[in-house]
Amino acid sequence: MRKSKRFAIEIGQAIFDDANIKIVKIEENIFKETWRVFCKNKNQPWSFTDSTSYVLIKKLKIAESVSFDKHFLKFGIKILG
Repeated sequence: MRKSKRFAIEIGQAIFDDANIKIVKIEENIFKETWRVFCKNKNQPWSFTDSTSYVLIKKLKIAESVSFDKHFLKFGIKILG
């Protein structure tokens, strides 16, 4: 929503409509691993959401991401947007 709610809704709908994008639900094992990563990285400015992204990026072996979040660079991910 950094630009506007309307833009966020348009982008969100495009994501839901794109068959090439996989929506991942967070299960208990991912949640617990995220909590471990979040607590372990006390000195990093990562949010719990950032930590969730980190865990999923590693688990799913994601190499590229569309993001405005520069934390992804620290995760070793190429940012496309």
